[in-house]
Amino acid sequence: RGAAAMLHCHVNVRSSEGGGELLCARELLSVFCAWLQFEHVAASLARSWVRRDRWCAPLYATGPEFSFSDKPWAQGGHRPLPPHLLDAPAFLRRAHTLWRGECCALASEEERVQRLFAVTPGRLASLNVEAVLKTGTYEFRRHHATTCGDAARNWCLFCVAFVEAARPGDGACLGRGAEALLDAQSPEQALTRLREAQLLATREGLVALLARVLGEGEARALVEAMAAESCV
Repeated sequence: RGAAAMLHCHVNVRSSEGGGELLCARELLSVFCAWLQFEHVAASLARSWVRRDRWCAPLYATGPEFSFSDKPWAQGGHRPLPPHLLDAPAFLRRAHTLWRGECCALASEEERVQRLFAVTPGRLASLNVEAVLKTGTYEFRRHHATTCGDAARNWCLFCVAFVEAARPGDGACLGRGAEALLDAQSPEQALTRLREAQLLATREGLVALLARVLGEGEARALVEAMAAESCV
């Protein structure tokens, strides 16, 4: 039941105690934007019952559709409280405002990250960015629990490759990743493109993104294996 039926994967993005290169604020936002684009595609790689589960709630580019207290068969009638919960557009609008305002005066990258991620869509989203300030990680919560070692390995590989592929920004839905959002005069044009990109996202597009890190053959095999396991 609940979170016990999920397989969560933490990918290090900001912890100096973990391995790998630390992501800057722009790279963190690029990964978030890319995840929004492929939210529905990633959901199709998990078992059907987990796709709207409240413990890994989907992040819609149009805004939140249900609160944690809603039963699955009653979702859609309420907006979550507090207002920012599961609200990806609100998170990105806030990031835009901060970046063009007080973040410009901050001296260090750590200060910018701290400010940008002080308010997030919450830890129960399919991608938990609240974990950035707690554990220095992005927590991917989308996958169902499994006792299959290959399936668990595939999910971990997918999450790490997704971060590495999306962090430069040029592979994300906004064309230039976080730059297209943060450098815009208004976030609304970028959000409009993001909503369209989420609606039109495909598995082929996801394969193309992952191929930047894994190569086309391995990326395709990974996505196909995950899709097959989700239908077992």
